[in-house]
Amino acid sequence: MTDFIHEHPKDAPAAPTPSAPELDEKTGQKRVYGYIFLLFIVAFSLLVWAFLMNQRGTDRVLTELRGNADAMQSTLARNVELEQQADELERRLAESEAARETLERENAALREENAALREAAAAEEESETITKENANA
Repeated sequence: MTDFIHEHPKDAPAAPTPSAPELDEKTGQKRVYGYIFLLFIVAFSLLVWAFLMNQRGTDRVLTELRGNADAMQSTLARNVELEQQADELERRLAESEAARETLERENAALREENAALREAAAAEEESETITKENANA
């Protein structure tokens, strides 16, 4: 019976050899490095995707801003043109007002001259009438 106790069981699993745990540790390290690499690739892909989406949005905003700038430039050019037209019209209005004032002064002078001529004509007619009455008398 003592032999039976000291004998190794025939069906018992063999004790792990020292190289077997190292293999499992190396395989585990490879898996961890693989997961880390996979996570790095996913994170890098997400960064690239976010960058491209940001570029797309930025391009859209820049295009809109350029359109607004072009519209603003055309508005400013139209504003300058309208200011020039307004200046020209104000100049022509000033000339017209000066010409109107000159014509009003000339008209007043002609009215005074006309009134003076009428008075002279009336005085001459009156003197002719007096002369005729004296001649008839």
